[in-house]
Amino acid sequence: ELEKYWSGMKINFIVACGSHRKPTEKELDRIFGPLREKYRDQIHIHDALNSPVTYLGTTRRGTPVEVNRLAVISDRIIAINSVEPHYFAGFTGGRKSILPGISSYRTIETNHKMALDKKAGILVLDDNPVHEDMSEAAALIKSRIFAVNVVMTADSGIHSLHTGNIFDSFLEATAVAGRTCTGTVPRAAEIVISVVREPVNKNLYQAQKGIENSRAVLKEGGIMILVAECEEGIGMPEFYDLLSSCSSPEKVFERIEKGYVLGYHKAAKMADFISKNRLWMVTSLSRSILEKIFITKARENLQEVLDKALAEVGRNAGVILNLNAGMTTASLDKA
Repeated sequence: ELEKYWSGMKINFIVACGSHRKPTEKELDRIFGPLREKYRDQIHIHDALNSPVTYLGTTRRGTPVEVNRLAVISDRIIAINSVEPHYFAGFTGGRKSILPGISSYRTIETNHKMALDKKAGILVLDDNPVHEDMSEAAALIKSRIFAVNVVMTADSGIHSLHTGNIFDSFLEATAVAGRTCTGTVPRAAEIVISVVREPVNKNLYQAQKGIENSRAVLKEGGIMILVAECEEGIGMPEFYDLLSSCSSPEKVFERIEKGYVLGYHKAAKMADFISKNRLWMVTSLSRSILEKIFITKARENLQEVLDKALAEVGRNAGVILNLNAGMTTASLDKA
């Protein structure tokens, strides 16, 4: 049906990678399906460092907005997103198609520094500087934008579609995702098992979301067992380089004060967590890699790891399991 709509038009597809790596061949096949071969020459992978961009202006918070030139010269844009909790933007989706999706590295870095602000949190949009800055940047695009915001089910099916204006449809989707992607428990536990599934478990940089999505239900000083394969290793190296170069989690914040680099917000979140709790991982990452950033490598299977944790904190300890921590947020029931 969409092909009928754009028949006769010059159409391009932009894969909105933000500052992340480009998709693999397998991932591109999954994104485009049978359309990939037909439109191969019209598929463009956004590269935050190298794709041609156009400067659109500067936001009130000082972010220089540079966006992929293909989008700027287009008469119409169809933005397709999934909407789920995000640990500092509040939610994914909507305006994130533009920033960070198709923005320059400089634009993303300036915006993501605001993730260090205490108001930038999961499920939070009101007064969230990251979200508000992203929205302002997206509004600078003068092309007509039609958005398709998808709320997913826990098993990666489609729960609901929210379409129309990029901002209104996004807010509609967040209202649904805030319910469907959040699990509540009556009290925090001494042990939390946070399982990160594909594609978020590809590397540690992405898998860190599983920590943030589950930390609200962990008693301070408790043990989180993060389960993430991390077959691609660390991911974006800047956050690891910062963590591994510091003698303690507290030193991380001192380094960030001297100068922010994209990725440091991730190091700050991890350092904050590790300074208050213990983090164990069931992963393919090596023990030596993890020890440098204050994480304990768990060599046993998950049951044995849980048994060890119970032995340390007490057999009567509470245990909470988040089976899809890449997209599901665990929170305390405020009732």
